[in-house]
Amino acid sequence: MFRSQLRHALLLCTFLLAALPAASRASQSVSEEILEILKESGRVSEEKYQELKVRAGAEASAAEKAATDYRVYWKHGLRFASPDGAFALKLGGRIQNDWAILLPSGAIQDAFDEGSPITGGKIRRARLFLSGTLNKHFLIKAQYDFAGGRVGIRDLYLGMQDIPFIDTILVGHMKEPYSLEQLTSSNHITFMERGASATLDSARNTGVTIYPRFAGNHLGVDLGAYLNTDGDASVFSMESEYNVTMRVYGLPWWQDEGRKLFYLGGSYSHHFRNDDDVSFSARPNTSFGPTLIATGAIPTNGNDLVNLSAAVVNGPFSALASLHRLAERPGRQLPRLVCGGELVPHRRVPPIQSQKRNLHAGETCAQLRPRSGLGLGRRAGGRPLQPFRLRLRPRPRRPAQ
Repeated sequence: MFRSQLRHALLLCTFLLAALPAASRASQSVSEEILEILKESGRVSEEKYQELKVRAGAEASAAEKAATDYRVYWKHGLRFASPDGAFALKLGGRIQNDWAILLPSGAIQDAFDEGSPITGGKIRRARLFLSGTLNKHFLIKAQYDFAGGRVGIRDLYLGMQDIPFIDTILVGHMKEPYSLEQLTSSNHITFMERGASATLDSARNTGVTIYPRFAGNHLGVDLGAYLNTDGDASVFSMESEYNVTMRVYGLPWWQDEGRKLFYLGGSYSHHFRNDDDVSFSARPNTSFGPTLIATGAIPTNGNDLVNLSAAVVNGPFSALASLHRLAERPGRQLPRLVCGGELVPHRRVPPIQSQKRNLHAGETCAQLRPRSGLGLGRRAGGRPLQPFRLRLRPRPRRPAQ
């Protein structure tokens, strides 16, 4: 019995001793394994073997460190990126401090009884955000606004890209894919504020959006469903309101990496309402001063919004044209109401760059972005080709057949 156990123990020890070199070799790098083979065959001396082994170890350590060494750099914000590009984060924000002197014209004084000059300033926007990609396929963004001493959620979503057929999907609080003017960041709009007709646009809400792309990203279809929420990105009640929004756009002309382009897009949004009151108001293209346009409470069973947008960029020149239409589905037996407006701003600025796709910012449009800061001169800034108009008029109901 004892001899049998001893025999088994000896056999096990012999097997382990034989397996040790193989296991050791398997844990070695390719360079170290080649050196072992050369040493065993007598091709290199012991001294040369030790020297090459030290160098191979140093190269392996340097390669391992490079594979885990993140790149930190500045490009429109502080960025962190892994060597293979699988992980990338961006930390940024904006502070917009507005100052104004408002001197009402004679027509404004007569029509609105606003005759006194108004002066002042305020922090219009104060935002911080973190966005990026995780493992190449997952998108994140969190953006908060601290203007006015209150914290509000602007963007807060997760997403996934490179999905067959739908390309990209975002879930959370984001901009609805509506007009080009609304989708363009406040950092890059032509004037201090968007046009008065943009008050009809769908803005940020909580929901799901998909972004299919075709023809090398020159044709896009954005589709989403949203819960109408407030600045806290949350609402929960028996009378919750929902929106469905779609945008189709194309870039028939695209040259020089976006320095020359033509954008044409159309959007539609339906707001589901149940005899709720809605209202619209606007200031004269500034965040200061009195509200000169206001509809008051309008009872409605739903809104239909339509927008057509066109933009052209040719070197330092850019122009945007936008047509807005809103049709109320009246409640309480009121006549149908149609609102509309047009905005045609243009500008001539230093050379600009354009992005066909910027999902990290929640903006999937041809975004006009100055390559350098705008100077003070005749060729800087911009002026409207045609002032914006916001028209409110009831559409008469058709007589009964």
